[in-house]
Amino acid sequence: ITLAVLVVIGILLLILALTVFKPKSPVISIDSVQLQSFNVSLNLLSPRLELGLTMWVSVYNPNRASFKYTNSTSVITYHGDEVGNARIPAGEIGARGREKFPTDVSIQAMQIVGNSNLLPDVASGSIPISTRTVVSGRVNVLNVIKRHATSTSVCNVTISVASRNVQDFKCSHKTKL
Repeated sequence: ITLAVLVVIGILLLILALTVFKPKSPVISIDSVQLQSFNVSLNLLSPRLELGLTMWVSVYNPNRASFKYTNSTSVITYHGDEVGNARIPAGEIGARGREKFPTDVSIQAMQIVGNSNLLPDVASGSIPISTRTVVSGRVNVLNVIKRHATSTSVCNVTISVASRNVQDFKCSHKTKL
């Protein structure tokens, strides 16, 4: 009888592990992008661009177990050239939890100023930049099932020169378990 009870409990735990506690990929998203500072000087001898952004990043854990992620970075590009990055500190999100935090972007303005697309973009009234954020971590289900998970978010942000504001941003998300 004891052996039968142990087999039934084992089968129940296996069914729960494969259905209810099945690891799911976390979802990272950029909820908003705020322009903190924006100055453009198109002097031919020494063009200057000052650009400061704050991105609100949220990570959602759909699992019934915790998700622990490592230090990550959000890379900012301008026409394919890396111009800055934002650090995302390591952390842990509880079961079915969401963590939302701001990340300040450090823009390397000299790389943008040296790009041949800057003058036409400013003349057209908008500056497009892209961000790519990757968060990697581990889902831990009952200290039995441990799965590596990676979530990626790519956003295209358009900054209006005239209004000195974020004109538009669109993001796409991809997760891998």
